[in-house]
Amino acid sequence: MALMPAAGDIVDDVFRVEEEIDSGNFGAVYKVRDLLEHRTLALKVLKPGPHDENELRQRFEREASLIYSLRHPHVVQVYYYGQTESGLPYMAMEYLQGTDLRSLLQHHGALSEALARRITIEALAALHAAHATGIVHRDLKPANIFLVNDGDRGQVKVLDFGFAKALDGETDFEITNAGTLVGTPAYMSPELVHKKNVGPQADIYALGLILAEMLTGEKVVTIENVYDTIVFQGSKKDIKLPRELRRSVFAPILERAIAKDLDRRYQSAIEMIDALRALHLESVGPYTDEVPLTSAPPSTGSADQQAHTRPRSDGRPSLVEVDQALANASARQLVLESEPTIDYPRHSQPPLQLRQAGNRPTAQMPAISRSSTATMATALPEEPVEEQRSAWVDVALGLVIGAIALGAILYFFA
Repeated sequence: MALMPAAGDIVDDVFRVEEEIDSGNFGAVYKVRDLLEHRTLALKVLKPGPHDENELRQRFEREASLIYSLRHPHVVQVYYYGQTESGLPYMAMEYLQGTDLRSLLQHHGALSEALARRITIEALAALHAAHATGIVHRDLKPANIFLVNDGDRGQVKVLDFGFAKALDGETDFEITNAGTLVGTPAYMSPELVHKKNVGPQADIYALGLILAEMLTGEKVVTIENVYDTIVFQGSKKDIKLPRELRRSVFAPILERAIAKDLDRRYQSAIEMIDALRALHLESVGPYTDEVPLTSAPPSTGSADQQAHTRPRSDGRPSLVEVDQALANASARQLVLESEPTIDYPRHSQPPLQLRQAGNRPTAQMPAISRSSTATMATALPEEPVEEQRSAWVDVALGLVIGAIALGAILYFFA
């Protein structure tokens, strides 16, 4: 069975694992150091196991390719995706510090109206960018909304597009099988339950329920039985908001966002953003901050479903290859036919050079990794052998030293 990375491992010759920061049934997330770009990233790796690995692998790789095609300040950025040496899919993402919305609500309870509005608007901006690119999230919930603590005023990042669907009108991209429901029941729209007409409005429905939860500190749909929850979500019966929300200024926006009837629900994320921005909150007023919006797909277009990114260009030697080259070097003289430098995309490293320091030749090279430096000692030349002196010189030197020693003895014992 394929092994998961451990602290100290170097994944794909680039990412040095520092620690595991999260783990679930199907995957784990690690804090890693990008040795090429000299930055900290998060590495998400699919776990091996008895589950349907083929379906999960397709879903995982699809998530990586979809997010890789998005460039938006409120969507977590994926830099690379590929496979570990043991064959496990991974994606290298930006490393976020902060907390997810689920944890915040569990520990803090209801949020202020201003904060709830801001979080919703920034999440909607991310969804608007995804929808413009032809992507529907389909599993939006508080755990997938991350509040980044960047030392300033923070920002929202939408995570986990693992269940995302491309709006291309084809069924080939529907990874989950016919018997599998997509999404989390408490936030699942009727069209997701019935698996018909799933579009951007499914995300709006979920975010409307999340907004209500932020304002009250409690889930709106609280049916304990999962089956009954799914049945209720799939029914035509509208959700009845708590009394405190029905009396709030958010009531018209919430009722439209979580309407079961698609014709009554907001047609796009931008519609709901406009309604929230115009909302006049007591002591705060309307929302005046800039909202990063994308009205058309980015210039990169949708990601190629068969594409894989690599954190290094073709032809660059791996660290293992560099290690082997150093180990095979002559013990007396370090001779390399070609410069063993790594083709870093942004920060080029100095090539391997020889210089003379006194009578001992030494090698100068960039520090690559612990494994490569461990073999450098075997590749360095030995101390130069001193030339053999004449035998007569040794004899004369011995007579002089003997005479001096004899004179000292006679002096002290006279």
